[in-house]
Amino acid sequence: MGTHRYNETLLETVGQKLPGRITPATFLMDILCIGREAAYRRLRGEVPLTLEEAARLAKALDISIDMILKTGNEKISSYRMSMTEFENPTETDYRFLEESVELIRSAADDPLSRLSLSANMFPRQLYLQCGNLTRFFLFKKNFHETGKQAKSYHQVFIPERMRRVFRDSFEAYRQFKFINFIFDRQIFIDLVHNIKHFYSIGLIRKQDIVLLREDILKMITYLENIAITGKYENGTQINLYISNINFVQNCYNIKIQDRYISIMEAYILYGIVSTDKADYDRMEEWLLSKCRLSTMISICGEPQRIAFFNEQRRMLETLVDAPGSIQK
Repeated sequence: MGTHRYNETLLETVGQKLPGRITPATFLMDILCIGREAAYRRLRGEVPLTLEEAARLAKALDISIDMILKTGNEKISSYRMSMTEFENPTETDYRFLEESVELIRSAADDPLSRLSLSANMFPRQLYLQCGNLTRFFLFKKNFHETGKQAKSYHQVFIPERMRRVFRDSFEAYRQFKFINFIFDRQIFIDLVHNIKHFYSIGLIRKQDIVLLREDILKMITYLENIAITGKYENGTQINLYISNINFVQNCYNIKIQDRYISIMEAYILYGIVSTDKADYDRMEEWLLSKCRLSTMISICGEPQRIAFFNEQRRMLETLVDAPGSIQK
């Protein structure tokens, strides 16, 4: 791709990605720290973008330079790792998270907004409403990152501003107009096994198990109500599936207006992200194929729905049988 075409493609992307209230010239001025005339010279193609300027624009637009250049093997997609510090966040971390919440919240303004998710581990789109479960997943993330130096569950601290981000994120994810959730049948069972393991090695206390058990029971009841009605309290339509095959990891697709985001969770709260529509389309086909290998339990499938949630409650009861744990 020649310099002219490269500039033209990137600047076209600027125009497509920006919300209507921001002009491309204003965007270039803010991101590149240049004057108005300099911005217009770049938009007219009189002055080519430098590599540094292109990189700064791509970062601000949350796209990959590879998507613009389209070099190399066209069958290789461009993904990037999204990593944020949650316990000791910087202002940059907060700004990234809060901007992400604003993007998700804008799904309310798009009548065709869509969220499709398959999960073998309880998804953040649901557990962020429960403080103890959120704390548990942060604890588990810390354990995997630090090993022998890991904190105990009760030592994990979530700053109040981060708690607010989590609450806002949960509410934002409820704004999509259409949602597909596809759960691995073991999703609750694996969570209970995890809690038992960390209790057995002394990183979770007896009283912590009681709090976590209450949150899990709350989530089971919450999901069962969603499955019965097929919608959130705000009217958002939800299709809930239970997979007949096991999943390897959590994956989800987001469509808002002309934004297409595909995420494969590498591990807890970290994801590998693509904003390419072609990647979105491929993952959507993959997620739909998982639906075909699953049983729908929202509105329909009442016998399967009752059996699934009864099974989760029976598994949850085993937490009170964990050695030394507290009876309810």
